Amino acid sequence: MLTVVTGPPCSGKTTWVRFHAQTDEIVIDLDELAYALTVGRTNHDYTACVRGVAINARAAAIRAALPLSRTHNVYVIHTTPSRLDWQAYKQHQARIVRLNPGYDVCIARAAEERPAWVAETIRAWYFG
Repeated sequence: MLTVVTGPPCSGKTTWVRFHAQTDEIVIDLDELAYALTVGRTNHDYTACVRGVAINARAAAIRAALPLSRTHNVYVIHTTPSRLDWQAYKQHQARIVRLNPGYDVCIARAAEERPAWVAETIRAWYFG
């Protein structure tokens, strides 16, 4: 089964997946990919360059995992899927989990846990 977890930054997507996914299931998380591409990085403190590479790695991982979702559990954490992403997810009969604790909650979490650039990403998610 394919499960796509979406919502603004700091909405709890990774926490939700960690609670629901089992050890041997496929989890595609942009932040975890970015951490894997660097040494000693955590808490979203990677560069824009690393983020760009991680976005491409995530796209490749999603392409590889979608066919597997017929026989395996696949979780995709995806803040802002494109129209084409939504089409692919629909084609693979994805279960969609939308998390949205509200702008104020996300901004407060970002202030406590994330680099300054994340607040702007949250504003863009809510207000365009």
